[in-house]
This record gives sequence, C-alpha cells and structure tokens, in this order.
Amino acid sequence: MELQDLVPRNVKWEPVLDNDGEEKQLSFSFRKFTIRDEAWLAENYPGEKLTKVFSEWDINEICRIAYMQLAPASKRELMGIEFIDLDERGEEFEIAKTGPEKLQMLVAGLGEQKTLIEMLLETRGLSLPVVEKMYDKMSEEDKKKVESMLQ
Repeated sequence: MELQDLVPRNVKWEPVLDNDGEEKQLSFSFRKFTIRDEAWLAENYPGEKLTKVFSEWDINEICRIAYMQLAPASKRELMGIEFIDLDERGEEFEIAKTGPEKLQMLVAGLGEQKTLIEMLLETRGLSLPVVEKMYDKMSEEDKKKVESMLQ
C-alpha cells in the first residue's frame, strides 16, 4: 500500500426512506476525515478498539462514527426525520432519537451495512482497492471471519 493511495474523500450516500409505504430518496454527504476527527477516534476508540468495531461489524459504533462524519447540513436533515411507531395501545412513540439511532433506521440488511462501512473507510482514505490490498495481506483466519460476515 502506497501513501498516495491513502486519500480521504467526501462521499455521497443516497438511502431510501420507507415511511408508511411511501419511499423517499434521501441524500447525505459524509465529509473526509481531518486531524480533528482522527483525534476524536483515538480518544473514543483507543488501542485495538477501532479495529474491533470494524472487524466485528459493530453497527452501533459504526453508525456513531458515521454520524460524526456527516456534513452539518446532512446532520440537520437526518435529525429532522421522525421515526415513529405505535405501541400495543396504538399510541405513537419515537423509536430513534439520536443521530446514530436514526442512521441505523436507514440501513437495512447486510449489503447496506457493508456499503456504509466502505463509504466510511473511503472518507478516511481507504478506498476499495486499498481495502482489497489490506485484505490480501490478512491471515487466512481473519479472511474467513470477514467472508463469514459477508454471507
């Protein structure tokens, strides 16, 4: 892997919101990682904790990191969405209140989880070819873990 391959990028994400049977196309922008973001990661995910988050596909933490990387306008748009359900008595309640919780509501299935992870890695400078190079250097045991998660 060459240093020039590690170029953080802004990334667009266009999930579909299914709201009571009506689909709405959304558009969010993830901003590239800065030194400040790297410091936040180091503080919140010290040691091997960050590697563990991604290797175990901890979607709660991945959505927390993804929310931090959303551009401010995208954060405002996301926070303006209300995810409502009804309890057994038929009373409405909000099922997602925080930014990371709202992101989780937009990510359906393993394919979309994988896409979110890939986009997040790209904002940090790890494009798919770079990730593939890293994958090639992984141990056979680690490769089997990743492949089992993708199935």
